[in-house]
Amino acid sequence: MEQGAAPAPRERGWLRLAVALAAFVFLPMLAPLSSVLPVGHTLLLLAPALAVCFILGWRSGGRLLPALVAVGLAVFTLAQPATAWEAMNASLLEQPAAVPVSGYLDFARAWALLLAGSFGLLRLVDATGWGGWAGGGVKGEGAAPRPFIARALPAVGLSILLALVLVVLGQSTPRHAGQIYGRYFAGRTAQSVAAFEIIAAAAPADAAWVYERVTNGLRGVSLVAQQLYPALLALEGLAALALGWALYHRLGRARLGPPLAPLKMFRFNDQLIWGFVAGITLLIVPSLGELSLIGLNLLMFFGALYVLRGLGIMAWFVGRTNRLVQASAVIAGIFFLAFTLVLALILGVNDTWFDLRGRGPTSSSPSRSILL
Repeated sequence: MEQGAAPAPRERGWLRLAVALAAFVFLPMLAPLSSVLPVGHTLLLLAPALAVCFILGWRSGGRLLPALVAVGLAVFTLAQPATAWEAMNASLLEQPAAVPVSGYLDFARAWALLLAGSFGLLRLVDATGWGGWAGGGVKGEGAAPRPFIARALPAVGLSILLALVLVVLGQSTPRHAGQIYGRYFAGRTAQSVAAFEIIAAAAPADAAWVYERVTNGLRGVSLVAQQLYPALLALEGLAALALGWALYHRLGRARLGPPLAPLKMFRFNDQLIWGFVAGITLLIVPSLGELSLIGLNLLMFFGALYVLRGLGIMAWFVGRTNRLVQASAVIAGIFFLAFTLVLALILGVNDTWFDLRGRGPTSSSPSRSILL
């Protein structure tokens, strides 16, 4: 086992983590997220991520029994048949279970194992001095432990690379995977539309048009999600790793690294701006039209990261005010959600060039000129 990772007190504070876990596990089973997210049964992602954290904790001086229990729970979760997942989903929607999509569960399990395995592998390699392109410096003598995001982003990237290799070796294509997820999205959308139609049948006649617009919008969003399933898989995986990391550090004794920082401190390596720029380039340059779908997925993934970074900046500024202003800002942000997300993206991208939570331009930025 690795030496030098002394046991640390468990992290405190279960309320926010419990809410986040409940949202991550149950919301993807419900409309409209069930028609958008490529892995609706997110326990498939969370259980292996948590198991890997416990294995790493055991190697760092933790106890073996919790690691064995976590591995057993992960095996049990991954071994559940598609009919069991569909029955659980149908019980939440209070309607007959959908017909399982052939191949979907195999792809979801494979992605979960690749993600957890990549995270564990890079954590072990990191102990030997592997650098941190995603988040903040290279390991070395006297260097601070790398934050979670600097560990998770390379793991997601490695998982995508390994998934492409396995698809090619398996004499398949990414388009075949897209077709499987397309059928999955279509089934989920049909199930959600059926649930809305039951509600519409009991609603007043003059309100029927509302449900018609909702179902039409749901079908449209689901069609877009079919094109974005690689980026959505990566984002779901990142969320699963974060929750597994946070949950382990409240249950395990051997610390694997720094705890998750609050949202207001969320940041990552500024060089990732080039992923965002690459997405825009592939999307808008006419001669690269065949690669526009890749650009769209890059834009979705990195855009989501920069939206989260922008929300952190907002939280940092609002956190310096009184509670009345904070509550008003949260309500306004929810009420004007679209504007909030656009503003968060602008702030997150500009934080690459100017440290908006500091005093001026950042020394590690790829440029000192503001983007907008």
